[in-house]
Amino acid sequence: MFFKRISGLVFRLLILFLLGLPAVSRAARLILPVEDDFLKGSILQKGGGPTGSLLYEGLITRNTQGGYDGWLAHSWESHDNARVWRFSLVTRATWHDGVPFTAHDVKFTYDYMTEKQLWLASVLWMVEKVECPDDHTVVFRLKRSFPKFLDRLSHCPGIVIIPRHIWKSIENPMRYEDQHYIGTGPLQFVKKIPGQFFEMKPYAGYHGRHCAFSSVVLRHLNNADVQIMALKSGQIDAMDDLTPWEAAVLSKEKHIQLAVIPHKRLYELCFNCTKHPTSSPYLRQALAYAVDRKKICRIVLQDQGRPATTWLMPQLASNCVHKDLFPYALDLERARSLLKAGGFRWEGNRLCDNQGNEVRLELLLGGKGKSSINSRMAEMLADGLKQLGIIVELKKADSFTWFKEARDHHLFIMAMPDLMHDDSDDLTHFQSRSFFGKPNWHGYSNPDYDRLTAELHETSDTEKRRTLAFAMQELLAAEVPSFAICEADEVIAFRSDRIAIKEASGSMYGQILDLRTLLAIEPVGMNPVNADQ
Repeated sequence: MFFKRISGLVFRLLILFLLGLPAVSRAARLILPVEDDFLKGSILQKGGGPTGSLLYEGLITRNTQGGYDGWLAHSWESHDNARVWRFSLVTRATWHDGVPFTAHDVKFTYDYMTEKQLWLASVLWMVEKVECPDDHTVVFRLKRSFPKFLDRLSHCPGIVIIPRHIWKSIENPMRYEDQHYIGTGPLQFVKKIPGQFFEMKPYAGYHGRHCAFSSVVLRHLNNADVQIMALKSGQIDAMDDLTPWEAAVLSKEKHIQLAVIPHKRLYELCFNCTKHPTSSPYLRQALAYAVDRKKICRIVLQDQGRPATTWLMPQLASNCVHKDLFPYALDLERARSLLKAGGFRWEGNRLCDNQGNEVRLELLLGGKGKSSINSRMAEMLADGLKQLGIIVELKKADSFTWFKEARDHHLFIMAMPDLMHDDSDDLTHFQSRSFFGKPNWHGYSNPDYDRLTAELHETSDTEKRRTLAFAMQELLAAEVPSFAICEADEVIAFRSDRIAIKEASGSMYGQILDLRTLLAIEPVGMNPVNADQ
């Protein structure tokens, strides 16, 4: 028994050595992993203010019911056919240094982003000016009608509000190294050591719901294997972004449970519409009929996903989904018929274009996200397309060059969060120059589609928006710049002997650093600190 105890102690010390984690007091402390330093530089270098910023807030945030929740604004209204937006602000909010939050901070944020030509300013290109009638009212006057203005403020990426009294003296925001991170959010910065950890504590003066822990520590653990080791040994309390096979292994561990958040991501196969031969809509349609979605879900996603045939997710955007237009069940005969109609022919077992060239497609892998899932999915897609005589070559790029290289390849897989597939306005993603004034990722361009997009942007009537959305989906069904493969759940693994996750289904992104998820976590066996107020 003595030697078993010594062996156990040695094992724990070895784990600590490998992870580089100092021993810490666990009383009401929540320890979570991050793969990179949290909030490098400053919040403005993060690129937005979604619920994952924790220390900062925006005016509003999107919820999972298709509406919006107040954050620094408690109510809002639009006038003049959505050209004027008035927000009434909370009155009890203060910055973490005690300075009161006012409407002048909101106006300053917009003016500062515009003056400094920050990327976030392009998100609010439709804004003409911001006014402050009083300390707790802010008015956005737009250049034209924009019914979905709340989307721009709330998510993907979301507009964070920064303190005027601090940032007014900062000349170069992209080189500014913040040492204090003064926000209005529920957590307040304590200290950090780059490459090791970032520590926060509940802000006692927070105007909303409080965190149940006395401290939240984000540990720098830069890959899933190290995070899994840390979770098993009890050095962290939870981890997310799990693959199905990682979740299956962890589910068998003592004191580890899984929290499943459904319908959080859509996987789609995307085409480069400007590159031969994926410039042919016949080829793109044929590939949509050649994918065995059920098999991919069964093998790759296991029980954490379902086949999908619509780009908008029916569970979230049901009134906008033109379901009858997407009958893309597996049908190889239909696929062959479409290829013949497009001028393609077979020479032996190889598919050739009308010039006699073999059809070889390059599918780019890489970027951020679950690359192992994308890789397995790509392998199955490539194997399935062999039945049509199509050769698919898998290429890889790192996360820094992926976006640029995607435009040079025939195919790529996207796995975007549900918030990019839950409303008719998301269909504007396929507008010719939807990527902040630049061509969309697919190189797809259709004047009729652009006209419908412009109408949708300026239409607030629900039924008319639905009619426009149906017309846009009819064009997408005919020209197929991309097609849905499957939707997936997000899975969080957590130490059930240390914490409990009460309700995570309202999580915006399905991650543990989503504020809604974090506030749903409570310590086990200890009284929560700063309970809901």
